[in-house]
Amino acid sequence: MTTETPGWELFARYAFPPNELGYCGPPDSSVLLHGGGHSEIARHAAGFDGAWPYLEEIAAAVGAAHPLETTVVRSYWIGGPQLAAVDGARLTHRLRAAFAGQPTGVLDSVHGGALANHSFHVFAVYPWVRFLDIDPATPLRILQACRIRWGTVVSVDDEHVVMTSRPLRFDGGAAIVVTSAERAATLRRPPVLVLGAGEAHSHRHITGMADLTRTAAAESGARAFAEAGLTPADVDCVQLYDAFTITPILFLEDLGFCAKGEGGPFVSGGRTAPGGALPMNTNGGGLSYCHPGMYGLLGIVEAVRQLRGEAAGRQVAGCEVAVVHGNGGVLSSQATLVLGTAGTA
Repeated sequence: MTTETPGWELFARYAFPPNELGYCGPPDSSVLLHGGGHSEIARHAAGFDGAWPYLEEIAAAVGAAHPLETTVVRSYWIGGPQLAAVDGARLTHRLRAAFAGQPTGVLDSVHGGALANHSFHVFAVYPWVRFLDIDPATPLRILQACRIRWGTVVSVDDEHVVMTSRPLRFDGGAAIVVTSAERAATLRRPPVLVLGAGEAHSHRHITGMADLTRTAAAESGARAFAEAGLTPADVDCVQLYDAFTITPILFLEDLGFCAKGEGGPFVSGGRTAPGGALPMNTNGGGLSYCHPGMYGLLGIVEAVRQLRGEAAGRQVAGCEVAVVHGNGGVLSSQATLVLGTAGTA
């Protein structure tokens, strides 16, 4: 017959490593390793300003008598169906109040409710995710030490265990948070507005393309500009998916920045270079910056940085309107965004 591990003991097992390393919890992590029992570990656990609020919220949601009940502890550290019962909006409010005045990761951008799980706290509340694109070595080391992960035990020597597990990696990435203009106005960073958007699809296989020099960007761009009430002449910078050197030329023509067949002369003389009349792919684009296979989000990120004035040495002066265009398939699917600062609303 298998006996279920008491919750307080389970908490000690999960919490000891990051507590010993000094990343969370009160001093003297040895309490968790050699504690006298439930009461001593419970007092120590209540000092975890990260874990304890989640445990309390889970316990309240499922009607548990104590935050250190086994199902509560297991749900927080490794997940479980009990998490669905937690009021995410209430938890978000509690966390923001608890960590007011402290730098956090993406907690300010969470919309729709926090998840009462340790991984959420590590990757959303801890501030380290903010520094991944600056110097990832230190954030990765700390996130790796704090997160819960599966592994294989290689050897056991008294109190020391050697394990192998898949390391946490950061190969670059992007995420976009979309919310209402009213909500965005209450956040710490300047909002960027979606002024217009358009999509179009013209064919499946390249053999079905009627004209290799004309893409459905002509349709997606026209729809986006019409919704925004703007024209290409109003745009301060463009971010175009440059899977190949020819595609920015095709898209500049099809989006209406120049006539068909005039893309080559249009980009000559530094027109689309830094400081030019229409700076293009200011982060270097897929050909010079990075090409992870799905570049589109990174174009949006660069446009947002330009519109917020956060592009440092590559900042386009007075950038108020930016166009981002993505391409999928074999020039098959086209998507266009017209973005603007709050002043363009």
